[in-house]
Amino acid sequence: MKIPDFAFDEVARVRDLLIDREREQMREQMMRERVMMEQIDMRRMRAIDWGFAGNWEGVADIDLTKAPKSEPDRKLIPRLGVALADEGENEATLAKEAEALLGYNVLRRKLNIPGKLGEVLALLDIEPLNTEAVEKYKADMVLWRKKQHAGQISMQVEFGRRVFVEVSWRRVAFAKCKEEVPLFALRKAVQVKKACPEAILEVDELIEEKKLIDPFLVARLDDETYYLEVWKEPKFEETL
Repeated sequence: MKIPDFAFDEVARVRDLLIDREREQMREQMMRERVMMEQIDMRRMRAIDWGFAGNWEGVADIDLTKAPKSEPDRKLIPRLGVALADEGENEATLAKEAEALLGYNVLRRKLNIPGKLGEVLALLDIEPLNTEAVEKYKADMVLWRKKQHAGQISMQVEFGRRVFVEVSWRRVAFAKCKEEVPLFALRKAVQVKKACPEAILEVDELIEEKKLIDPFLVARLDDETYYLEVWKEPKFEETL
């Protein structure tokens, strides 16, 4: 039986329709992937621009409305003396003995009793900076510096690539600090290390385009962390 020519024509028409539909679906898929990649690139650039180069996934726009209206003043950070526990208090005594003999420090921390490092600071008459005030200052400084760049061109083209402004805090070991530490902070670091050799001394510094801003001297041991000093980095002042 001979198959009529129109049947071949119909098969060819259906085949062409299927091919066209498949091509259209591929084009739509490619468009969706392209849009997705553009969105990812924009999120990545925004995150890098605001100092989240290592953790840009899910980063939303930085809310600069929360930035302070004027530059935060490090001189306004209050100091708090380390209060030693009264040896006559049963709970305090129990907390210290439990940590010394059992390594259990939950009760000491609950009662807000300083550990070995805190006791050393108290004996040396060193009053650390208020930790909550320091953390607020650090967060405000990041927003303040980013706000300064928001009104400028913080991204430019150099040799066909984008250049971003990064503002972020980093903590480095004291021995790896390459910048000059003022004498008053250096003396305090030496004092603490002599009295408590196991204490870890570090410098917590704000980095902006490889410039240092307002470094903090940090001492920590086990679960204790204290901000001891803060100073203005001279090299940053020279660029202002």
